[in-house]
Amino acid sequence: MIEQVQKGIAVLQIKGFFEKMNELGYDNAHILKLITETIEGGGYVMDLSNLKAAEGSVHSGNFRRGRGHGSGNGKTAGKGHKGQKARSGAPRPGFEGGQMPLYRRLPKRGFKCRNSKEIIGINLSALEQFDNDAVVSVETLIEAGVVKNPRDGVKILGNGEFMMYQKAVHFNDIASAKQILETDDVAEIKALGRGVTGFEESYWNGIRQIVVYEGLIAKFSQNKSLKKLLLGTGKDILAECAVKDIIWGIGVSMKDPDRFDKTKWKGQNLLGYALMMVRSRLR
Repeated sequence: MIEQVQKGIAVLQIKGFFEKMNELGYDNAHILKLITETIEGGGYVMDLSNLKAAEGSVHSGNFRRGRGHGSGNGKTAGKGHKGQKARSGAPRPGFEGGQMPLYRRLPKRGFKCRNSKEIIGINLSALEQFDNDAVVSVETLIEAGVVKNPRDGVKILGNGEFMMYQKAVHFNDIASAKQILETDDVAEIKALGRGVTGFEESYWNGIRQIVVYEGLIAKFSQNKSLKKLLLGTGKDILAECAVKDIIWGIGVSMKDPDRFDKTKWKGQNLLGYALMMVRSRLR
C-alpha cells in the first residue's frame, strides 16, 4: 500500500514538472530529450540558478525593484539596510548628521539698519585742554583734534553713563555701547549696563572702581564749581545714601539716622570712597 502511494506521488510530481516546463515554453519531446541527456550524463540537479529563458523570448525592460534576488537588485532595491539613505526623501539638503550645519556656523554679514545713528562719545577729560569760559562745539572739537569725524553727533559722557559705556566697551558689547550713547534716559542706560553681553563679574569687580575713579577725576578737574564743592567737604566721609544700591551706595536711606554709623551700613559705598580718593588727588 505504501509503495503504491509513493508511486502515485511520484507520478503527480512528474506530471507537475511537465506542466511547469510547458508553461516555460518547452514541449514534451524537448523535455524528454533533456531528461535522457541528464540521465546519460550521470544526473542533473535543476534549480533557479541554471534556468534559462525560452528561445525567442525578450527580457522585459521594466525593472522590478525590491522583488527578491531574482529581480536583479535584491530585496532592498539597492538602498541597503536601514540608515538615513534607506528612507524616502533622503538625503536632506544641508543636513550633516545632527551636528551644527555649515550654513548656521558661518557668520551673517551685510546688514546695516538705515535708520541707525553713529554717535561719537568722548570723556570729560578730553575737555581739559579748553579754557574755563571757552565755548565748546563740534567744530572746536574737530579743530583741537579731539574728534576726527563727528558722524551723526558727539556726546560728552557724564559719570553714570560713562561707567555703563565703559562697562560695555570693556566686554566688547559694541551694540549696547552704541545704544547708551544714543539715549538720555537714565533708567534705560542702567538697564543697558546690566544687560551687557559677555559680562564677567570677577573681571568687572577688579576694574570697576578704577574706571569710575578716572571718570570722576575728569569730571571734577575740568569744572571749577564742582571741584570747589568737593574740596569743601574737608576730611568728611562721603557716602551715597541709596537704599537699593549696596555696591556703590551704603544701602541706607537719606532719612535713616543709621547713615551716620558706618557699622550699620548695608552697602560697600564704592562711589563714596572713590570721591574721597579724587578729593585727595585734587588737593
